[in-house]
Amino acid sequence: AAYQGILGVAGLAALPQIGLMSLLPPEVAARLGFAPGIFGAALGCTLAILVRWAPGILPPALAAAWVRLSGWTATLLFMTMPVAQLATNFSRPATLEGLSILSSLLAMTGNALMVPRALFTRDVIWLAGSTWGCTLMGWGVMLSLFL
Repeated sequence: AAYQGILGVAGLAALPQIGLMSLLPPEVAARLGFAPGIFGAALGCTLAILVRWAPGILPPALAAAWVRLSGWTATLLFMTMPVAQLATNFSRPATLEGLSILSSLLAMTGNALMVPRALFTRDVIWLAGSTWGCTLMGWGVMLSLFL
């Protein structure tokens, strides 16, 4: 469907942009600008066009991977949220006053409740996101409040 292609391109543009801007030092991130996002969008547009209008050009495995790419990019974006929070917690400890242990506990519990559902439906994408969210988003952020 068209919306899957549009969301796949948007996710592929957002993932490197947000991921690199969160993890790189500010001066390196400023030098890169929007280059990671533009590269991801160009790659996504190329894949979307090849899958939609030139179906025989891409290998079947790559064409099938494009269909699942939207789910993976959404999961990876979800998985990068605690990484940026942890980096902020350790680089600027003064910001810890605004964080709540209860909100970390709720995030961990909510993700932990989704792990059995992901196992039951055998959804690898959901399992990866829920497990990561339970361990790093829940326990990691909560423990960083005490370090």
